[in-house]
Amino acid sequence: MKKKYIIFILGIAMVAAISGCGRTSHKAPGEEIISEAETSMEESFSVEEISDKAQEDEETEKQSEESEVSEAQEETASQEMKAPEPDTTVYGNTPGNIMGGGLFLEDDNYFYLYHGYDNCVYRTDRKTGISDKLVDGYCLQLNLVDGKIYANNAQEESVIEIDPESGQVTEIRKGGVEYLMSADRELYFMDTSDNSLRKLSLDSMEETVLVDQPIVTPCIYKDRVYFALDSGEHFLYSVPREGGEMTRINAVHSYMPTIYKDRIYYLGMENEEYSIRVMGIDGSGEKIVVETDAVFMNLFRDRLYYVDGTDRSKVYFIDLEAESQVPESVELEARIEEAVNRYAIETVSEYRLDGYMGLNFQQDYMAFMCAETMDGQQYMDEYLYEVEGDRVLPVAYFFVDRKVMEAAMKEATKEAKEESANLGQTAPSAPQTPARTYPPGNYSPGSVYGPKLSQAELDQVADAVQAYLNSYDFSAMSDYDKVETAHDYLCSICEFAPDWRYNRANTAWGALVYYEAQCSGYARAMKALCDAMGIGCYYVHADEYAMNPSHQWNEVCIDGNWYIIDVQGNDKSGFRAFYLLSDDTYGAMSGMSWDRSSVPACPADYY
Repeated sequence: MKKKYIIFILGIAMVAAISGCGRTSHKAPGEEIISEAETSMEESFSVEEISDKAQEDEETEKQSEESEVSEAQEETASQEMKAPEPDTTVYGNTPGNIMGGGLFLEDDNYFYLYHGYDNCVYRTDRKTGISDKLVDGYCLQLNLVDGKIYANNAQEESVIEIDPESGQVTEIRKGGVEYLMSADRELYFMDTSDNSLRKLSLDSMEETVLVDQPIVTPCIYKDRVYFALDSGEHFLYSVPREGGEMTRINAVHSYMPTIYKDRIYYLGMENEEYSIRVMGIDGSGEKIVVETDAVFMNLFRDRLYYVDGTDRSKVYFIDLEAESQVPESVELEARIEEAVNRYAIETVSEYRLDGYMGLNFQQDYMAFMCAETMDGQQYMDEYLYEVEGDRVLPVAYFFVDRKVMEAAMKEATKEAKEESANLGQTAPSAPQTPARTYPPGNYSPGSVYGPKLSQAELDQVADAVQAYLNSYDFSAMSDYDKVETAHDYLCSICEFAPDWRYNRANTAWGALVYYEAQCSGYARAMKALCDAMGIGCYYVHADEYAMNPSHQWNEVCIDGNWYIIDVQGNDKSGFRAFYLLSDDTYGAMSGMSWDRSSVPACPADYY
């Protein structure tokens, strides 16, 4: 069970490397955010303000009573009216966000978002919408502490500090971590070498082991850390933030504790049945809230949000202040489809939201990734949902210059109309234009190089392939040399496209003519180059069970044996991570699955 909650965190870096089919962005359902830690971010200020006001009222009332009550009565009245001391804990990101990757932060001036398809962290000005890239790499579990961002660099297996103003990136701890969270000026995390719970002081850089046993899904609340002990029983425990003895809280197989007003909400399992449960922080008064196999539980403004594990296309929330805590659904599918068609050149006639991949809440927004199907094709996108505007924004458009984008859309639309008009004209009877020649391959409409490409665009692909053939002497090359040449050629000329909807990024035209493509464009272009060289090659698409159902890659034949090669994944990661692999190796490394019966078997790695 625990693996399904860890796999998103572990897998999102790999998905970023091999994702290639779009992204989007969206925002959160209204009201203010209440983090899982009662005084995190926005709430930490509201508690202090309420406390200050209460103390001022107390002093005024106390002065008016001095002439009316005795000293003893004054003391009693003062004690009754005295406001509680504020909890000054300052939290970076919330446990619920961390379980969804911790991809999104927000302060008064900027948004900070890990962009899975550009594989970097962006900072976006809230007023102007202008974005700048802070750092490249798989920087997950973002935390904002005193103006600096602390992140888990999953690829480098380190904790880094990012200064948004200077752009300086500093490695402050070497070693793999998960569940990176901050409280005050301390970082809390699970060390992946032994799965122990640790904290790191940002002032002294001193590291402390809080729990020397394997833990999962920690949650910081006030002066303690709550977590599930990763043992056979999997009960909930807590430990003081300064260190000390563990305290067992319950005796139920438990995951994902999240705390609201001294009540722990968590996912429990008994008799193989899952349910969201609630109890006091001491374990008292435990009861079932709703029977569900929930994932990505998160708190936001008096509400507990979750994705139903049996149908990940649905998001629900429970009003924690209501007498009857009945789950209500959040309907965003129609808004997403409207947003896609508002910005895309080609209208999407059929849209389906297949599943959410994490929910990240901030002050006025919800950021999320989702798997979706558009006109029969599967994609994985990122969105922001804006509360006050009640609209969904694709992240793909959130981080581009709108004027440039609109101009490109206008020009592309104009070219498409001109092309359509030209195709409809009657060709003159004479003189006849000699038929052009093509390199080996399929350059007819409907080709695997791009089923929606026009003949004119396919001709441009053919010209690009012919130019490639003219650039090398293939007569003395082995099959391996040819495959390597095509792979390195694509990596040298093509860059990962910011969005699949533009410039034919999912076709060989995007990779070989426009020089920007997503995974499908890389794979289709690799197919075209291999066809031209006489190398056996298949274009392969992930199935619905894959970590990224939208991903595509190739199988190539070398000396009669078949191997998997993922050009886009290699180009984006900067090294040959997916190069001439067997079916089993690629599946294990990438999280991909596909219809293996439709393509030749790849039984062994090349090396």
